[in-house]
Amino acid sequence: MVSNLYSLSDHPPASRRARGLTYLIRGVGLVGVAVVAGLVWTLIQSRPGTQAAVTGTSHGDAGHYAFTRVGGPVTDGDCVAHAFGGAQEFFRHHPCQRLTRALYSTTLPNGLQAVSSVAVVEMASGELATRLHDLIATEGTGNVNDLLKDGARIAIGGLSSQQLQQGGYASEVGGNATTIALSVFVGGHQDDALLKQISGEALQVRAG
Repeated sequence: MVSNLYSLSDHPPASRRARGLTYLIRGVGLVGVAVVAGLVWTLIQSRPGTQAAVTGTSHGDAGHYAFTRVGGPVTDGDCVAHAFGGAQEFFRHHPCQRLTRALYSTTLPNGLQAVSSVAVVEMASGELATRLHDLIATEGTGNVNDLLKDGARIAIGGLSSQQLQQGGYASEVGGNATTIALSVFVGGHQDDALLKQISGEALQVRAG
């Protein structure tokens, strides 16, 4: 009888300890799975080329545009060969350090598609970058060639370099770099104010 009482009072605590140990092991296992999953997700996010769209900062009432690169980037150290008009003459006297150009596409909520050229011109100093910016921002003083003007081909038809050079313009200076954006609608639609707004957002993608 004593043996039976000893058995009844001893085994339940042991059983509870076993269950507690099982729950602890399961808990540790779940934490381990979460940690591994987090590391895998971080590695995936950090791999180059995993994100097709490059997103610019929203400006004004146009909302948020997602830019997808459709050409470039192309990097060059000779801005004279890739500019025209007064901009080309400027580069003859003040060579750029580096020119990086790319083409991007974005589709508006109403279905209109636009193509934007983004060119980043790195100069020897911030002062020269500002002078370049002010020159190009003046009507009729030339510009940097977009990739279409230099013969690039993209998988978007019905678009010429002449249209792009006459599209909505925006530019800015940051440090020793001048960034220039031009945008045009595919299919001939025209809205100068909206195109300038799209170019203002395209500046944020940095041609990279």
